[in-house]
Amino acid sequence: MLKNAKAGSIVLPKLGDMRENIQSKIQAIAEAKYPGSVEIQQKYAKQYRTSINGVMSD
Repeated sequence: MLKNAKAGSIVLPKLGDMRENIQSKIQAIAEAKYPGSVEIQQKYAKQYRTSINGVMSD
């Protein structure tokens, strides 16, 4: 016998935390690729964010 169930609440992820986590990973990749050059790291990170469909573009 099937029972109908109704959701009492909807759980959504904390998008701010997710954004910060992704940004940290992008920064770590940029630092590994271009050590010692903050300007190039920033350009790489911006290009990378834009390349993932503009999801995190500035």
